[in-house]
Amino acid sequence: MNKKTLLRLCFFALVLILFLVFMPRQQAPVASDGGALFVTSWGSDVTGNGKFKKPLGIAANSSGFVYVADSRNHRIQVFNASGTYLSAWGSFGTGYGQFNLPSDVAVDSVGNVYVADAGNHRIQKFTAAGTYITQWGTQGILTGQFETPSSIAVDPSNSVFVADTGNDRIQRFNSSGNFVSAWGSTGSGNGQFASPLGIATDSSGNVYVADAGNNRIQKFSSAGVFVVAWGAAGTGDGQFDAPAAVDVDPAGNVYVTDSLNSRVQKFLVVSAVVNYVTQWGTFGPGDAQFNNPQGIALSTSGSIVYVADTVNDRIQRFNDAGVWDLTWGSALTGNGQFSSPADVYVNSLGNVFVADSGNNRIQQFTSTGTYTTVWGALGTADGHFNTPSAVAGDSAGNLYVADTGNHRIQKFDASNVFLGTWGSRGSANGLFESPQGIAVDSSGNVYVADTGNHRIQKFSPSGVYLSQWGSPGAGDGQFHSPTAVAADSLGNIYVADTGNHRIQKFTTMGVFAGTLGSFGTADGQFDSPAGITADASGFLYVADTGNHRIQSFTPGGLFLNKWGSFGSGSGQFDGLTGLALSPNGNLYVADTVNQRIQVFTPVSTPGDDSAVFVSCFIATAAFGSALDPHVQALRDFRDRVLVHSPGGRAFVEIYQAWSPPAAAFIAQHEGLRTAVRWVLTPIVYAVKYPLLLGFLFFPAIGFAFARRRVKH
Repeated sequence: MNKKTLLRLCFFALVLILFLVFMPRQQAPVASDGGALFVTSWGSDVTGNGKFKKPLGIAANSSGFVYVADSRNHRIQVFNASGTYLSAWGSFGTGYGQFNLPSDVAVDSVGNVYVADAGNHRIQKFTAAGTYITQWGTQGILTGQFETPSSIAVDPSNSVFVADTGNDRIQRFNSSGNFVSAWGSTGSGNGQFASPLGIATDSSGNVYVADAGNNRIQKFSSAGVFVVAWGAAGTGDGQFDAPAAVDVDPAGNVYVTDSLNSRVQKFLVVSAVVNYVTQWGTFGPGDAQFNNPQGIALSTSGSIVYVADTVNDRIQRFNDAGVWDLTWGSALTGNGQFSSPADVYVNSLGNVFVADSGNNRIQQFTSTGTYTTVWGALGTADGHFNTPSAVAGDSAGNLYVADTGNHRIQKFDASNVFLGTWGSRGSANGLFESPQGIAVDSSGNVYVADTGNHRIQKFSPSGVYLSQWGSPGAGDGQFHSPTAVAADSLGNIYVADTGNHRIQKFTTMGVFAGTLGSFGTADGQFDSPAGITADASGFLYVADTGNHRIQSFTPGGLFLNKWGSFGSGSGQFDGLTGLALSPNGNLYVADTVNQRIQVFTPVSTPGDDSAVFVSCFIATAAFGSALDPHVQALRDFRDRVLVHSPGGRAFVEIYQAWSPPAAAFIAQHEGLRTAVRWVLTPIVYAVKYPLLLGFLFFPAIGFAFARRRVKH
């Protein structure tokens, strides 16, 4: 290729780009946020008075009233000591008296209530009845500013101490919110912190901090002088796994919610001497069991211990020896109720199966949500589960369950009778690290999203290992914590590459076929997508978990519809995960944090689908990575411009047909890669700066014609 020919190619490419950028566009086949019709929902009540959705912080005043930071309901609820609902205040927002994920609550000596409004990066102060008084703090690193303050405590002199979690420090204020002092920095030394989550004061004004990331408790004087620290990572007495909250009784006993060990530990601390006393609690939904307990509070006398059992959406009450006597909150364990439903599957008969992960069981329902049966319990025996995260079925009616905490797959027949199991913890072929997704193709092969190993594994229907693909990373065919997998009727495998905020497409042999999405909130972008399913025609539905919505795409990967927003109303979501389509086309959604299943009829918006799924094959071959900025610019141009016009879509259709083999050939010859980069680089700048191109292009045309006339 000589220089003149290369310049001509660039010239015609630039003309084509200008034409496509400025030509009239057709609307892409998309719908509004009403991309589906709500049909029904069922599950647990987590929004009513006295119900909770992830309670985090708790406090008790001298009159026996109990205040609970009901975080995902964005409110404070008030109860008497026996758990009887009294009142509530707050709603989602940034105004006075509104909250965004309130994480803790504290009470001063005159009854005023202080709330750590974590998502709004501020502290709010109220009367005992919930009347707004004042607030302080904004997001930042300066004194008086916060980064997700997680806990708050008030000492006997009404000084206010805040665990400024994101800034790894403690800040002290007077009762009016005026800054007094601060201490701490990021690290593991004495007086340093790694995500301090909890804080408390004793009758002498000493400050205790649950230093979660360092798995320890630190004690300080009221001036921030280090006194003592205890704890290390582990499950033994006096060891911790992410201690989340701390409180102190009048006798100097220190109580700690050891959150990921699902227990409470008690210590006697005298000056700098720490003695382990006792512990209570195991993992589960039963009385005196916990699932990630976060908050703890003591009555004024220290004889009553209240624990915010966060993932179980309830408060439990104990005496100071750890003897349980009362529970109140959301009911999550009954038939038809849920505790963190993680996935849903609908078989050919319309029966609905839900992976009720927090209850360690599978529940079965009719298509309208009528409870049918249940099986499973916490354990390692056949038919028992530890946080089952996914369920799928084959054409014979067999069910496969990703038993995440047990690092295995279990298989059941159509009558829910145990048939077999395979897998254990590890990274070798056929072993798993917290598998969270499962799918079955039309041939009965089973695909497992081996989340902790960042790969997909393929098995026969009986669990015989067949193949695998993937490795940690962000390149094509690499994964960052894949949590869901789906198979369509055309032989394509789709993976929710959650940590990379995208969907990847493969053949059944694991050959990479394209990728869809990037991090963001725009149409076709994702925030930690955790669920995916495909209908018989190849249309995709994605649980865009962090954006609290569902997005649908054509078989070619073009954005089609979206619906949903953050909340607990019909058609709203909070931490949605699993998706499943029924034979009649309804979409079932595991609305995980709202503890329910929602059902929708997707709005059908057919249209020409001639686009590729999304791989710029030739540019990727030339520049060496799909993540190269040049490739990303071309991909953005395609999605923003080309697919919105008839000419552009025709070009993409042609490109789909001939570019993969051409790209494979180019990738093998360094000289060709260099030549293609020379051709594509001016095109990249043209698509990024089309107006500048226009200003430069047309004078250049005039100059060229002028020179031509002079020569003749």
